[in-house]
Amino acid sequence: AQQLEEEISLSQGDNSAPSISAHKEAIHSVSNVGEALSKAGATTYCLNYRLANQLNKNKHPDQVIDVAKGIAHVVKLELERHGSNARVFIMGHSAGAHLACLALVSSHRWLSEAFKEAGLDESRAQLSLAGFVGISGPYNLHRLKMSATSPLTIEPAFGNDATKIRQASPVHVLLDADYNYSSMTPLLVHLPVLLLNAENDFHLAQDAKELLVALGRYNSKQIRRIHEVLAGKNHLNIIQAFGSGINEIIKLDRGLLQEEIQSSPSNVEDSVKKL
Repeated sequence: AQQLEEEISLSQGDNSAPSISAHKEAIHSVSNVGEALSKAGATTYCLNYRLANQLNKNKHPDQVIDVAKGIAHVVKLELERHGSNARVFIMGHSAGAHLACLALVSSHRWLSEAFKEAGLDESRAQLSLAGFVGISGPYNLHRLKMSATSPLTIEPAFGNDATKIRQASPVHVLLDADYNYSSMTPLLVHLPVLLLNAENDFHLAQDAKELLVALGRYNSKQIRRIHEVLAGKNHLNIIQAFGSGINEIIKLDRGLLQEEIQSSPSNVEDSVKKL
C-alpha cells in the first residue's frame, strides 16, 4: 500500500496549541500554509491528495475514504502527543475542502471505519476534533455537475450517476440525513465552521451559503459558523497567498484561533480569528 504522504510543520510554541490537518489539491503545494500556521503555534499536517492522478482507477468513495484515513492518522498522532488535550482542526481548499467536509458529514461511514482501522476509540477521536475550515469548496455537486467544467471535475470521479453524486454532495448528505430523521447526527453539526470564498470563485460562495443552511436545520444554535468572501482573491490565489498578511505571531488559546494582525481584511488569516 502506498504510504500516506504528508508535510509536517511543527510548532515551536506552547505544547497545548492545536494541530491543523490541511487537505491539498494536486495542482499546488500548501507548504506556505504549514509555514504560516506553524509560526502561529500550530502543528500542521498537509496531507497529499495522492489519488488525484489515478481517477481512471479510483472512483468515489475511494477519495473520501483516503481523506478519512488521513484525518484518523493525524488524530492518532495528536492523541499520542497530547492525550485528552488534543485539538485538531480540519482544513481544505477546493477539492480538499469538499472531501474533508464530506468525511465530516458522513462520519458514521468513512471516519468511523478509519478510526477503527487506526485502533482509536471513536468517541475519544471525535472529541479531539475542534473545527472545520473550508476554503473555496464545492459542497453542492449537483450545481457543479451542471457546469461546463463537469467533464473535468465531476465525471472522472463520480460518473453520471445522480444517486452517487448526491451521496458525495455534503449539502445533500446533510439534508437527506435530516429529512430521514437519522439517529446518527453528522459530526460536522457539532463543530465550529469557517467557510471562506474568494471574490472571484465561480459559484462556490453559493455552495457555502447552502452548506450553512443545511447545517442550520439541526438543533445546534450554540455552534459558531462563519462565512466570509475575501476581496481581491480568486480560486487559486486565496490559498497561494495564505500567510502573506501575517505581521505578528498569531496567538492560539482555548481552542480558538485569535490574532493580533495589522493587515488587510482580504487575507485568509483575518477570518480565522472568528472561528
